[in-house]
Amino acid sequence: REVPYQETRNRLAEKIGERILLVFNLAAAGRAALRADKPEFALELLRRGEAEGVRLGHEFALSNARMIYAESLVRLGRVEEALAPADAALAFCEKLNMGHRLQSLFEIKAEILATQSTPNNDNLRIDEFLERAAALVERSESPWYRIRHQMARTRIDIKRDRLDAARQSLSTAHALYAEMG
Repeated sequence: REVPYQETRNRLAEKIGERILLVFNLAAAGRAALRADKPEFALELLRRGEAEGVRLGHEFALSNARMIYAESLVRLGRVEEALAPADAALAFCEKLNMGHRLQSLFEIKAEILATQSTPNNDNLRIDEFLERAAALVERSESPWYRIRHQMARTRIDIKRDRLDAARQSLSTAHALYAEMG
């Protein structure tokens, strides 16, 4: 039988003792499984990635695995479960001021709050997370990060029942895609 590329990379990573690569591969494979509509398999891979990251003790690989795990849990509607990995990854990335990862984590935190918020309780915190993410996007000057941010805003605005704002964010993302060709 032909062994899939990802599985081959994982076996090689284990064989040469490159456990860090295994943590990153499991996180990437989990994200891919989620996008392939295999949520239970995705969560299994992501849990294993987090466990390997903890066992290895490599904080960067672990924070990456936790960020993807939290994002996946949010996409699956398992918001309460997403809090712990999102908070842990955010704490690490804030400590090192890790731009793009911080942007993603601020957006994940805003989406978590938008999903579980009461109208007056979390709106300021949601806006604060989005403003912090937007500042990082502007600093990066990356059209791809702008698109990702506009898509995050779209999801969050839909959850906050701000449909006009969601349409505007989606329109902005579409225009940025068009500019990129």
